[in-house]
Amino acid sequence: MLTIKLVIISFLTYSIFPTEAHAYLDPGTGGFLFQTFIASLIGVAFTVKLFWKKIITGLKGLFSRKKGA
Repeated sequence: MLTIKLVIISFLTYSIFPTEAHAYLDPGTGGFLFQTFIASLIGVAFTVKLFWKKIITGLKGLFSRKKGA
């Protein structure tokens, strides 16, 4: 029973963590990652702009003190 577990663990370890990687990174990969990063920043900026009043209202309600408390 122990040997079966050991074989399974060894198989999974060698499958998940290969010793060699025969991979090719295209020269356009850096440009694609850069475009993805810039698009993410623009998306976050647009979302913040779209919900700016709700964000400010929520923060004011979170940090304001209630009267009489």
